[in-house]
Amino acid sequence: ANGGRVSVKLKDAMGSASKTTAADPLGKAEKLPEVDMKSELVRLMDTRKQNTRDWFPADLVSWLQQTNQSTFWLTGPPGSGKSVMAAVAVDSFSKMGNAPVAMFFCRFDDKSRRDPRMLVCTIAAQLGRIDPAMQQHIVGVFNTNPNLVTEEPIGALIDMLLHQTFLAVEGRTDPIVVLIDALDELQELEDYRDANAVGGRQKSQFLDALSRLIRSVPSFVRFLISSRPNAVIEKCLQPLHPTVCALTEETNNRDLYVHAESELGTVFHMPEQRSAIVETLVQKSQGLFIWLNMACSLILDGDEPDEVVRNIDNIPLGTDEMYRAILTAAYPESSTPLANFRLVIGCLAITEQDATVAVIAALLDDMSETTIYGVLNRIRELVEISKIGQTHRVRLIHKSVGDFLFDPQRCETRFCIPADDHHLMLAKKCIHIIGELQDNICLLDDAFMLNKDVDRGVIEEQISEDLRYACRFWSVHLLKWAEAKGGNLGDQLEEICTLVLSICETNLLHMVEVFSWLEDIPSLLESIESLIRWTSLVDSVVKLPETDSERSWEELNDEGNDNRVKIRELASDLLRLVREFSIPIQQSALQIYRSVLPFAPRDCLLTSVYMDNNAGFDVIKVGGFECGIWLKGSRNWNWTDMDHSRG
Repeated sequence: ANGGRVSVKLKDAMGSASKTTAADPLGKAEKLPEVDMKSELVRLMDTRKQNTRDWFPADLVSWLQQTNQSTFWLTGPPGSGKSVMAAVAVDSFSKMGNAPVAMFFCRFDDKSRRDPRMLVCTIAAQLGRIDPAMQQHIVGVFNTNPNLVTEEPIGALIDMLLHQTFLAVEGRTDPIVVLIDALDELQELEDYRDANAVGGRQKSQFLDALSRLIRSVPSFVRFLISSRPNAVIEKCLQPLHPTVCALTEETNNRDLYVHAESELGTVFHMPEQRSAIVETLVQKSQGLFIWLNMACSLILDGDEPDEVVRNIDNIPLGTDEMYRAILTAAYPESSTPLANFRLVIGCLAITEQDATVAVIAALLDDMSETTIYGVLNRIRELVEISKIGQTHRVRLIHKSVGDFLFDPQRCETRFCIPADDHHLMLAKKCIHIIGELQDNICLLDDAFMLNKDVDRGVIEEQISEDLRYACRFWSVHLLKWAEAKGGNLGDQLEEICTLVLSICETNLLHMVEVFSWLEDIPSLLESIESLIRWTSLVDSVVKLPETDSERSWEELNDEGNDNRVKIRELASDLLRLVREFSIPIQQSALQIYRSVLPFAPRDCLLTSVYMDNNAGFDVIKVGGFECGIWLKGSRNWNWTDMDHSRG
């Protein structure tokens, strides 16, 4: 029967998941989630001008030779060039030949690159490729607990995947460097920009665990960390007595000269004239590469050289003044309509990852790509456009641009971006995209195929990039909208709850299918957890009735319970379902409907809603006749019931 066929296939797939091969040492099903850092390393090295930062490798060699210095802290203000120096460090260690690096470049506008769990997993995956003993330990950890990435606290995750991994190595003397760039841009540390603020949080679980790790690892492990000046990070690192490299105007000036000479050499051919311009720019830069880059861009895109010489003193000081000048030059008339500007720049400022122009267009109600490129061209000094394959990805040049645009105290009113409105706009658009989903997204004829047997080209074609974005981040934008609004959710809450409930009652399992095809169960769990956090935040604003697990949902509904309670319970049920059934969900997307949900507890809301809707289910046939009843799930959450002889 079909049920037996599914059981055998899933059992075979799950049995092979724990086996390891040389090509994929962690196995397909239990592979560590990992963020690709090589492309970011290449990007940063491409921005480095020749003969800049040449002094830095010598500092690194000196640090490695000091056996009592486990930590190197590179710190400096925003835009001072820390990330490029981190890339230079990786390049330098590579040239040494005996100091392999496990690296992670945090990034404020990419959710996967500001997630502490992804940081730990990415570094662990790289360590597994550095040393066979570390690889063997990581494989053993995953065989024991394949769900540790999503279920273990961050401190336990650091202990199992980093601390214990380092201890598994014996007799090593050559250093291994763990590099974490832009540590202050991790999500957990966003709340710590001013650790001394009244009511501000003072404790970071990640930093506490990182500090314990640094103090307890073998002496061959070294840590290179870069960040802005940050009181909480300083409090974490100070007891470790790190070697500190503080980037200041004085330390950066020499490299700023070289950088400006390289940028402007094609415009000012007379050495005396070029030197005078460069001297002025470096003095006005206040040690910031980001300011110098914008100034050079304005010069290269603007007037004739003689005009530049006459107006050089008018180039504004400071990054805020530079941002303001660029925006004013792009939209000089106060009466100029700025609706498209606000939509495009607001979308760039709050999207959770680098987006293609096509995705931005989809998120902005199908705004034409021509219109988007028109806006980007006006503010080209503030955006970075990179071509990857046949697509163009766009992002702001620096975190400080978004900080400026969101702050009404710093940014002119007509340019200021209301973050709450934009998060709500993107949340609604994502919900609309998700609402069009149906089961069997890849249009397969065989509902019993395993994911590994499906052509990846089919998956790429059927799951568009805007659909991926919507499934990953719809609940994140909801949560950030509520956070930005504080306690003032207003009249929009009822409308939003109605929209959210509609996809929770119709499309939750479709989203699970999407993440199964994408082999990204951790992102699915994060999305569900963000929805649950959103309901908790709403709960703190709007009084909700207490639920009672001993009463049926019919009884609770009879009491006039509202949509928010249903959303919370559906999300909690789904979170439990995905955690308990993560292995079969990873193996076969379409079995979510046929081999997973029937084993959820029969009295949970998720089972009731989706079984009653019959959405995505095959009617069970026995001897050619349709059964007149639906299977109802077990009374507990134990996926091993799937192998029970009685079904």
